[in-house]
Amino acid sequence: MNGAMPNQVRPATILIVDDMPANLQLLVHFLRSEGYRVRPVTSGIAALELVSHVRPDLVLMDVSMPEMDGFETCRRLKEISEMRDVPVVFLSAMGNLLDKVRAFEVGGVDYITKPFHMEEVRIRIMTHLRLAALRRDLEEKCRQLQQLETIKEQLVHLLIHDLRTPLSNISSALDLLAANVSAEGSSPLFAAREAVLVLEHMIADILDVYKMELGARLVNLQESSAAEVVGRALQMMGTLLKRHSFEAPAVPSDLRILCDHFLTARVLMNLLHNAVKHTAPGTEIRLLVADKGEFVRFAIQDQCSGLTPEDERRLFEKFGRIESVTAGTGRNVSGLGLVFSRMVIEAQGGEIGVRNRPGTGCEFWFTVLKPKRGSSESLP
Repeated sequence: MNGAMPNQVRPATILIVDDMPANLQLLVHFLRSEGYRVRPVTSGIAALELVSHVRPDLVLMDVSMPEMDGFETCRRLKEISEMRDVPVVFLSAMGNLLDKVRAFEVGGVDYITKPFHMEEVRIRIMTHLRLAALRRDLEEKCRQLQQLETIKEQLVHLLIHDLRTPLSNISSALDLLAANVSAEGSSPLFAAREAVLVLEHMIADILDVYKMELGARLVNLQESSAAEVVGRALQMMGTLLKRHSFEAPAVPSDLRILCDHFLTARVLMNLLHNAVKHTAPGTEIRLLVADKGEFVRFAIQDQCSGLTPEDERRLFEKFGRIESVTAGTGRNVSGLGLVFSRMVIEAQGGEIGVRNRPGTGCEFWFTVLKPKRGSSESLP
């Protein structure tokens, strides 16, 4: 056998701690014949001294030793940062359950009862060396993935922030052009302005999703008017609804909800835009607002071709994808608008979902809590 571990050129170093010379001689001879580098010592104190300048890959630890037994030696070894992940296998003639439990409590990974068979020792050493090597590989891959994730997030933020300035310039230029163009020639300009508006909202969604995933608290709950939230959402939609038959109720001015006014309007705008994106021009889109006692239910009904069970499951997941009716090529489209919507609504204590309306389309809905009677204070 070759004593090298996976992905390792050098042979593994094994520290043997045993006060019995006969045991040491037997283990040293056997392990060297297996290709390992062996460092034998006869006491716990000597083991602590040795690991100060040599880091073994595995420790074989006798339990019964004078001055400092194997349990205490192992406990002290595990206090050394460089030894924290080094596997310690106990060797003992005492095979009672309490000793085994204590061995694991102080940081041991295995327990071999004397008299041991050398084949058992060989297999257990090989197993724990392989597990330790795999754990190190996994930790290194996790560290690399974390670095890549950090780089990706930094690039996304830089890209998004860099996009905002040219988009703002384009929007201003389109507004200026629209003011000097006749109604007959303004259609392409309105289409361009709508595209810029969609991009601006997409950028905002991406940034806010990343912020919330990193633990930022963006939701500021305050008592708001449901009618004003609806009005703000429709204002953000601009002319995007003009290609459809859109119906909206007259929301009572005294219907109050407890939410982040701006973010909830963005959620409603996202669901409206989702309906526009996934339904054919000229079809009906309806906005429903219902007082349900303790909460208010908002719903968007459209006439899309319906959702598969897989679509329903993945819609509110990050990078969930559904087929776009209006894409024209049957391709899939995706975005973070629904992810952002879910995170905002759940942060406000509400629920969000979608249901198929067989033969008529889909209904996207969410709920927002109403303020408690006699209280209009902001929540912490």
